[in-house]
Amino acid sequence: MNDLLIAAILTALIFIAGTISIELGLSAAIIEIVFGVIAGNLFNIQPTPWLTFIASTGGILLTFLAGTEVNIAVMREKFKESLLIGGLSFLLPFLAAFAYTYYIAGWTLEAAKIAGVNNKTIRRAVLAKKIRYKVAGNRYLIDLASLIKYIISKKKLVNKFMLYGLGQYVEKWKE
Repeated sequence: MNDLLIAAILTALIFIAGTISIELGLSAAIIEIVFGVIAGNLFNIQPTPWLTFIASTGGILLTFLAGTEVNIAVMREKFKESLLIGGLSFLLPFLAAFAYTYYIAGWTLEAAKIAGVNNKTIRRAVLAKKIRYKVAGNRYLIDLASLIKYIISKKKLVNKFMLYGLGQYVEKWKE
């Protein structure tokens, strides 16, 4: 799809999402995410380098802005509640993704455990011979422990794994 057409579609969707958010009194980000999912599936919009850059920059900015809104005094005062909400906001998405991939999508237990690890990370580790794996048919059976050791050996991968990965909650699995 043409970059200009992608930009036009996304601009229109962002405008519509903003208008709907004002009318309904909901967060624009939530509606934009829903529209993004719809656009990705309905219009088959694939990420382009410029779109990935804008998304990454927006994610960093959003994280920064959320951090500036944290009231440390209230957080200390409501420590248990803050810890509970923070912990659940990481744990529940992991459990939901794990349950979906294992029970609904029919993934193996090992595959469901590493559902949050990027394929590119796994390919690089395989090519660098940094992880243990077996080939069964046309699939790699990856040793989760060696994958985690590879990920924690590089700061950039640790940051990605902690931010996006689901595997940080997984106990070490046995062969």
